[in-house]
Amino acid sequence: MEDEDPAKGELKRIDHLVFVTLKYTRTVDVIRTIIEKFIAALDFKIEDYYNHLFENGKVARIHPVALVRAKNLEKELPKDKTVKEAVKEYQGLRLFRQDPFQ
Repeated sequence: MEDEDPAKGELKRIDHLVFVTLKYTRTVDVIRTIIEKFIAALDFKIEDYYNHLFENGKVARIHPVALVRAKNLEKELPKDKTVKEAVKEYQGLRLFRQDPFQ
């Protein structure tokens, strides 16, 4: 059996949570789970990007902190507006996860 992309797996779980679980259970826990899974999917993709760069010798090391990797991604691709927007959203989701009602 072929290894599935972990980010795709998380997105499938998000899809199920949105279209099935939320239909029957509308709780904050479900929405928090969706946010957690979306953050995990973004983490997997950013880490995959840096693993690819590391294997090709374009970076010396991969930073262990996910938020720093995302900020570095924004610095590496400064002209790509999509990446800038994605990093901002990612930071917002991470902030929301820490304390959403402060």
